[in-house]
Amino acid sequence: MIANKDFDGAKQFIEENKDQFGEYLEQAKGLLSGSEGVNGLLDKVKGLF
Repeated sequence: MIANKDFDGAKQFIEENKDQFGEYLEQAKGLLSGSEGVNGLLDKVKGLF
């Protein structure tokens, strides 16, 4: 989803599965809040997987 820039789909997926992510969701939120621009965001998200 992220690779295709389907951010709405990614948000929906996260919302539907947030209970399964546990602490990883909080870590991802921290990365997103500290990112600079879309390229930095994509690099950080790719690093999670």
